[in-house]
Amino acid sequence: MSDGPSPAERTGQSVPRRHHYIPQMVQRRFAGSDGQLWSFDKRHPERGVERRPIKRLFQVRHLYTIRRRDGTRDTTTETRLSAIESRAGPVLERVIKDARAGRLTTFSQADQRALVDLLIAQHRRSPDLHRGVLIRRSVDSIIADGMAQWEALHGSPSAEERAFLASPKFIERARRDAMAEGAASPLETATPAMLQRGFAVARITAPRRAFILGSTPFARFMAMGTRRQDLGDPGAELWMPVAWDVAICSVGRAGYSAFIDADDPRIRKMNRAVVGSSTVFASASRDLVEAYARTAKRGLRIRGGWEEP
Repeated sequence: MSDGPSPAERTGQSVPRRHHYIPQMVQRRFAGSDGQLWSFDKRHPERGVERRPIKRLFQVRHLYTIRRRDGTRDTTTETRLSAIESRAGPVLERVIKDARAGRLTTFSQADQRALVDLLIAQHRRSPDLHRGVLIRRSVDSIIADGMAQWEALHGSPSAEERAFLASPKFIERARRDAMAEGAASPLETATPAMLQRGFAVARITAPRRAFILGSTPFARFMAMGTRRQDLGDPGAELWMPVAWDVAICSVGRAGYSAFIDADDPRIRKMNRAVVGSSTVFASASRDLVEAYARTAKRGLRIRGGWEEP
C-alpha cells in the first residue's frame, strides 16, 4: 500500500479513470477508419460479436489504481505504463513503416530497450495473466498477508478489523492491488535477460488476411526438442501483433534479426494462440472475429474475474 501522493496528484493533473490494458496506440493500428473494432467477449457469449470504439475496449476503470489507507488513489502504475508506451510508440511506428515497405528496421540500443520494456510491461499488465495467477492464490493466503500488513502498520487488529480483512471486498481489492503494483514494477531484472534475445518482424501482404488483437496480445511458441519451456531458450518465440498486418517477435540470441512474410499457416497459428489465451479479442474484420467466436463458444466459459470493459 502506497502512502505518498501519486505523480498526477503532485502536479495537479487529472487522474485517469479508464485504464487500457491494450494501449490505444496499439488498438488504432487494428481499428477501422472510424476508430472502432469488432470484438467478442468470452465472458458474455450471448452478446455475440459487437462493434465498439477503442476508448471502450480493452479497458477497466481504475485497473492500475492502488487505494491508499487515507482513501486517495495512487495512479503511479498508470503513469509508468504511459511513459513506457511513449518511448516505444515512435519505434513501433518505424518498425511498421519499414515492414510495409519490405525492410527490416535497424535498432539502436535505446530502440531495443524501448521494445523490450513494452513487451515485458504488456505481459505484466494483462488481466488474463493475473486472473490465472490470482485465482489460484488461496483466500487464506490473501487474508494472512492482509493480517500481517495490518499488524505491522497498526498493531493487532480488533474483531471488527479482522472481519473486514476476511471480507470478499478486501480480498478482491487485494487481488487488484497486487496486479496494479506488478504491472509496471521496475524492469531491471527482466530487461537485461530479454536484451540478450534478438528480434524478428512478420508482415502480411495477402489480401483479406489479418492478425487478431487479444486481451492477451501474445502468441508464444516453444522450441521443439528442448527441455527448456521459457524464454531463456533462444528457440522460443514470443510474438506480439502490433498492427493488423505487422507483428514483432523476441527470438534467438542478441544480434539476431529476421524479416518474414507471414503465410496463411503462420497467420492462423498466431491468431489461434492469441484467441486461445484471451478473454476478449477484436479486429476491424467482422468475419475474422465471427470465425474465431464460433470456435471460442465451443470452449469452456470464462469464470472468475475482473471487471467488465
